[in-house]
Amino acid sequence: MGKVRAAAGVAGAWVITMQVSCFSAGRLTEGTEPRPYPYDAPIVRTLDVQIFRDASHIELVNHTTESLADFDLWLNERYLRHVDALPPGGSLTLSLYEFLDEYQEPFRGGGIWSTELPEPIVKAEVQTAEGLVGLISIPERRR
Repeated sequence: MGKVRAAAGVAGAWVITMQVSCFSAGRLTEGTEPRPYPYDAPIVRTLDVQIFRDASHIELVNHTTESLADFDLWLNERYLRHVDALPPGGSLTLSLYEFLDEYQEPFRGGGIWSTELPEPIVKAEVQTAEGLVGLISIPERRR
């Protein structure tokens, strides 16, 4: 009887672990205030800042001489994350699970336990006081 209880306990722990692993809750980062996409904001310009996706992370590479500081980064006109700084010539890696929509739903980043297909990044913008600044989104390479 003891072996049956032990096996049931191990099986129960495994089920709980799998359920927690499969659930990818978004993480609200400091400075991020989920809100609707600003469709009425003007598009100011495009910067040579490239965004590369690597599974559930993105890397921003600033190829300009401009420093970007204290800005909101939008993905696909839906998901938002506040970023403290991106220096000229610098790079930054961010988790896609830190990007939230206005309902605090996380970006579908995919992953080994994901039950949904990962969402592609088709548009990336920085929101400034003047409006939206376009960035260059590089499609993910299939492996």
